[in-house]
Amino acid sequence: MSYKRSALVATLSLLAACGGDSVTSPIDAALSGTVAFNFTGGGGGSFGATGAITSAALASSPFTTTWAAGYKDATDKTTNIAANVPKSATTSDFVAITFNGQTASTGNISPSCIDSSTTTCNAVGLLLGHSSSGSTFTSFCALTSGSITLSSISSTNATGSFSGSGTCVTATGTSSAWVVTNGTFNVPLLPNVPSNLP
Repeated sequence: MSYKRSALVATLSLLAACGGDSVTSPIDAALSGTVAFNFTGGGGGSFGATGAITSAALASSPFTTTWAAGYKDATDKTTNIAANVPKSATTSDFVAITFNGQTASTGNISPSCIDSSTTTCNAVGLLLGHSSSGSTFTSFCALTSGSITLSSISSTNATGSFSGSGTCVTATGTSSAWVVTNGTFNVPLLPNVPSNLP
């Protein structure tokens, strides 16, 4: 399996790994969250998502609205954060963060997370130009070093920060360095895993 493909599978699995824990109505109330960071590589710039993922968005497509949210995985004991920013009528930029734990602490990011496609580690991945159908993307970026800090966590909210360096790979296989700075999140924790996220 190529680096590009294994990296993509690893990031998308961050929100799909525990679909068995989900229920029909994953969100009882729309609570707004925020994920933001600056980056070089992959076109460079900044990512900023502030908003709520609503039941209606989940029922249609979670990639057509701007939102940031998270959930605790009861099976592997990870805390998972995701955020989306639409870029056109059919594409969006989508970030997924997995923290290996559910208590306030700091965890190091390891390149082995990408290679093994496991979710029981600390990982940050970004899909640029992701299609709403999930079939195409412009670039996939993943941190292979750095850290994630879970500053506070309760049954309903998680805050923290992250930074590091890694690699971006385009859909055609061209790679470049990726550096993330000033990463922060403050998100509501959904009561159940959203079953129709990728």
